[in-house]
Amino acid sequence: MQQSQTRAPKQYPKPPEGTWTEHYPDLGTAPVSSESSISPEFYQVEREAVFKRAWLNVGRVEQLRRKGGFFTKDLAVASTSLIVVRGMDDTIRAFHNV
Repeated sequence: MQQSQTRAPKQYPKPPEGTWTEHYPDLGTAPVSSESSISPEFYQVEREAVFKRAWLNVGRVEQLRRKGGFFTKDLAVASTSLIVVRGMDDTIRAFHNV
């Protein structure tokens, strides 16, 4: 079974001044398709490009007041679950919850 490959949209640097269409006339001013907002394939591309490459806040240090404390966090956007623990050496670590 072959997976469909959806390419991320072309990236344009922010213009130093003026409008986007002034600097990038090929962007046009026509209505924008809603396909990228509802497409499962585009969502998968975004998950890979954004959420798997950026730091995500999964909790606060106050949730681990004592050594040996832990909590779990499901990250649906990254299709994963984490266990966050405060070790007996007082160091906070996170592990894949498998």
